[in-house]
Amino acid sequence: MLKIAICDDEKIFLMIIESIIKEFLEDRKIDFKIDCYQKSIVLLEEISWFDIIFLDIDMPEIDGLEIAREIRKRNTKTKIIYVTSYTDYMRCAFEVHAFEYITKPFEARRLIDIMTEALDYLKQEDTEQVKTVTLRTRQGIQSILLQDIYYFEVKNHCVTTHLKDEKLILVNMKLKELAQLLEDDDFIYCHRSYLLNLCCVKRIESKNVVLLNGQRIPISQKKCAELKKRYCQYLSNITI
Repeated sequence: MLKIAICDDEKIFLMIIESIIKEFLEDRKIDFKIDCYQKSIVLLEEISWFDIIFLDIDMPEIDGLEIAREIRKRNTKTKIIYVTSYTDYMRCAFEVHAFEYITKPFEARRLIDIMTEALDYLKQEDTEQVKTVTLRTRQGIQSILLQDIYYFEVKNHCVTTHLKDEKLILVNMKLKELAQLLEDDDFIYCHRSYLLNLCCVKRIESKNVVLLNGQRIPISQKKCAELKKRYCQYLSNITI
């Protein structure tokens, strides 16, 4: 199901955007759910898992730029589409990896074109997410979805695969071998003992990486700069 949020303190624009999107998705027989918010603080409590968020910038409680920063801490893949009366914020909007920027008033065609493009990006990302890696494990050869891997850890000369469902898989491969195998798939060393999947990162702190499940793993001083650089590149690549 496609999950969409619309946040605007002007009720008329909430209704207009909802009506256009609803008709567009129903015509294409896409299963969807739309949640509308006039208060940004309410949206803030529920932003983690929306696929697309239409967001006004000038909000009375928490402005749209701050909301976007919180979105990016929790979900790097959400498509943020600003719908606002102001053009002054355009540069700031793209600094938080906005997908598009629409100025009011707008034509329905403009909104439909952007929705079409956003759906194309989401479909492409879904296709990419089915990528797998084949590993030599203690149980034999196994094919594992890349999106299910949080990180690899080497301890006592043994490499363990940590998965999203908290399962552990022991791998008969060296960490260096895995790094070479996955060098084109957003995996990076954050420490000599950890090979990390960037798509599972929630945020980077001074000494730790915080994962989507809240777990922290260490960052070595030598790896910190490169890790931050690669993570910024990753965030840039998942939005336009």
